[in-house]
Amino acid sequence: MMKLSEEGTKFLTLEEGKKLKIYLDSVGLPTCGIGHLIVSTDPEHGKPVGTPITEERCMELFRNDVSPTENAVNSFVKIPLKQSQFDALVSLVFNIGIGAFRKSTILKKLNDNLIMEASYEFPRWAAKQKELMPRRMREKALFLS
Repeated sequence: MMKLSEEGTKFLTLEEGKKLKIYLDSVGLPTCGIGHLIVSTDPEHGKPVGTPITEERCMELFRNDVSPTENAVNSFVKIPLKQSQFDALVSLVFNIGIGAFRKSTILKKLNDNLIMEASYEFPRWAAKQKELMPRRMREKALFLS
């Protein structure tokens, strides 16, 4: 079972952003850390915007949030991956969701061992949100490194 590397964690943290306080995300939901959506079972639930969290709590939330993504990439991709490929895919899937990845052309091409063709799919995940294109190109570059 592959895990997100230290470099992959840094990459994903830069892409998602890290805020050591509670804030409202782009749709107004309470969030903290590295894109962690605060749920009713979190100790942060119900605390006001601006309430700080520690670096340790931020990383604990991130590890819990990224684990299902790592598991999905490990489960769905049937070919061996280099660490950089795994890290790039975790970044993509963390952003687009596991369900979308499961049905994706990138996954089909990977499992057909069409690595270069799979890399061409990264920018397609920014087609409806042009502001994501720079992230997709960085993910593609990491995937090909």
